[in-house]
Amino acid sequence: MATVEEVREQLAERLIGPLPDSAARLRVTALTIAEEARHFTAVFSVDAPDGRWRVTLDSDRTDMNIFNGTPDAPLAEAIATSFRIRLAEWWHTKDVERGAARQGIRID
Repeated sequence: MATVEEVREQLAERLIGPLPDSAARLRVTALTIAEEARHFTAVFSVDAPDGRWRVTLDSDRTDMNIFNGTPDAPLAEAIATSFRIRLAEWWHTKDVERGAARQGIRID
């Protein structure tokens, strides 16, 4: 069983840095993982054109497979890709959708 720190390391190496989105200039500067009963929560520190944000995204139930055994590189890449997509969606919808707005908090 992988530890939270092992999972964080696997995902951080794929997520920390600029997000590949041509319409937004977002940069993930930190990642925290919190394991819960049947999912985990990823908390991102994000530098954006309008300031710094803390964005909280819950995992999908199937993403919990990353905790089974040693974190598998293809699975970690798939989960990281999903989070990158969701971060871009959050950025583009945070001003118009309540659910997206609740996921992010401006920290400066």
